[in-house]
Amino acid sequence: MNSSAVSQVALCYGADDLDGTIEEYQITFEEGRFGERRQYMTRDELLRLIRETGHVPVERDGLYREVQA
Repeated sequence: MNSSAVSQVALCYGADDLDGTIEEYQITFEEGRFGERRQYMTRDELLRLIRETGHVPVERDGLYREVQA
């Protein structure tokens, strides 16, 4: 996962999927140099990040249908 700042810039250039299905990525921990740094955002953090760029967050299911929250 990218940093929050990189994700926001990506949104401004047309990215439309920030989170996907991966929640944790264990390979980076095997190197030992990343410590216990969190690799995920909560739903609220993700929504805030999207809204801060002026975009409207839309959650979709596996068939790309809008999910009503």
